[in-house]
Amino acid sequence: MSLSMRALPIILFLMFYWKAIHCQTSTIPNQLVSIEFNQMINAAMKQVSSSKSFINYIANTVAFSVPACTSNPSWPTKFPIPSSVKELKLCYDGVTSDTMWADIYKRVGLELVSAINSKYGTSLATRFVYVNATDGFFESMKKAVETEECDVSVADSTYTTERRSKVQFSDCGYGSTANGFLRTLLNKENNATFANLKDISQLNSPDIIVAAYFGTYYETLANQTLPLAKKIFTSFDEQFELIKNNKVHVVISDSEALQSWKVTNCPSCIGRFEKLFYF
Repeated sequence: MSLSMRALPIILFLMFYWKAIHCQTSTIPNQLVSIEFNQMINAAMKQVSSSKSFINYIANTVAFSVPACTSNPSWPTKFPIPSSVKELKLCYDGVTSDTMWADIYKRVGLELVSAINSKYGTSLATRFVYVNATDGFFESMKKAVETEECDVSVADSTYTTERRSKVQFSDCGYGSTANGFLRTLLNKENNATFANLKDISQLNSPDIIVAAYFGTYYETLANQTLPLAKKIFTSFDEQFELIKNNKVHVVISDSEALQSWKVTNCPSCIGRFEKLFYF
């Protein structure tokens, strides 16, 4: 996924072995991984992200669109997977509080494998693997593809230069989002102050408690941008428990995850609100 810094939405990528697909892969050898394998994943993702039906699906599911991909990856001439392999294992972090993203990951994976089968006349099956992100999101996904727990991570991953040195990202993203925070009822008498914030750096105060999903771009963002704030880094699900129990002032995350949780769990909550930022 390509990382936006101030004015652009974040683009969501696959990660896979040898350097991630805005999906993700690792740099430690996996029996399937080769230059040709990565070329195949890139070409398949280009086809998926250009499909009108997929573009419409994303547009109808989230508020952001599939970004245009200017890359033109070529399919390998020969099918790069041994005939003994009958399935592709696709993984994502096993969150329970946001089924919207789980549905998106499955749609991406199914379309990815369908594109491969259509190109080579194969019948690869699709198997989804749920990864417990105990080592933090990125490190857990990276470990899953390195240890052959899965072949491609279809969980949305933010591209950074540091991450690019560890995994293979797809050339084409499959969606986009923006950064934001969700305000809780902690010290709700100060809601007007939070509502008027113009930049995330204004959360940088020792009086503010900020939570984020451990091992994601948002942990890095909080550490770099909010050195004075009190910070809690936890699991995807637990960050929303902190919201429900008013243990923090804000949770920073991608705006789609925040909005999806609020609509599902707290549609009429008074005082809890989401604010979108382009960090």
